[in-house]
Amino acid sequence: MKSLLHGRGLASLIRFALTSALLLGVTLAVALPGALATGTIVYDGSPGTGAPPAMLGTYTMTPFGADMRAVFDDVSTVPGPTGDLTLSVTANHRMIGDGWATWSHGYAGSVYFVAGDTVTITLPPNTYAFYLYAESNSFSAHPFTVVADGMSSGPVMVEGNAGATYFGFYSMAGPIASVTVTTESGANGFAVGEFGIASNVPVTTSPRADVAAIIYGGWSGMPVSAWVGGTMQPVLMTAPNHEGYASVLFTFWPPAGQTWQVSVAPGLPADLDPERWEIELLWIETPAGFMTPTSATVVVQQGSQYVLHYQLIDKGVAP
Repeated sequence: MKSLLHGRGLASLIRFALTSALLLGVTLAVALPGALATGTIVYDGSPGTGAPPAMLGTYTMTPFGADMRAVFDDVSTVPGPTGDLTLSVTANHRMIGDGWATWSHGYAGSVYFVAGDTVTITLPPNTYAFYLYAESNSFSAHPFTVVADGMSSGPVMVEGNAGATYFGFYSMAGPIASVTVTTESGANGFAVGEFGIASNVPVTTSPRADVAAIIYGGWSGMPVSAWVGGTMQPVLMTAPNHEGYASVLFTFWPPAGQTWQVSVAPGLPADLDPERWEIELLWIETPAGFMTPTSATVVVQQGSQYVLHYQLIDKGVAP
């Protein structure tokens, strides 16, 4: 088993058909070649074990960014670019090569291990297209069925050894509310991950990435260093933010499609004895919510926003 600790021109036709159907007061689904449709939801599994395409139906998909929560954390939500996914059962956060041994097509990011044989994923409001990959905990092949608001993929055999398989759904009318993934008990659990999503609400991505640091109990003039990879950036000095807390803001300009690893390290003022005083990282804030950090390092891309919250602590050790 792989889940051992550290083991491992149609667009116009579609619009015309849908408009005509609505005017006639009937429900009609028009599927792209290779897809299945029922009602207003279309299933497309054509990528198989290949990398996810940029488009699903007529929607441009946005892949999920890095999940900065600790490996082996139990989670019930997954932060996404349009809002959180909510899981019906608790899953365990893994990384390919760190808690989950194999995937497919070179993906090396986060996946979420479900110990049972089913999970329902509630999607953010206004979701019109969504894809995921799934792979069993067992290294043999097992059938998976994924259902989005009544539209079923039907049973799809998924190879458990480097066979993570794509399941994609898109809507011809209203938003998709949820997706349910089910396999057989012999799979010994499974992982889902490598999500992509599209909303009917336009998502605009800024070319910049912001990483802020707030030091509770601190004051103006405290030094804060940052590195991009191993390259140190100019040191910034804290100043009061809009709430009066000592803070700094680093702005980065990563190229489109690239990710940068950014590390942050506040420093003690020269007049504070490090034997008595320390600055502790409490949590990291993202637009999707708060997470408990394992380090003061985040992965940024265009549009990223992180706030690292620190506390200046007097340890009470006599100088």
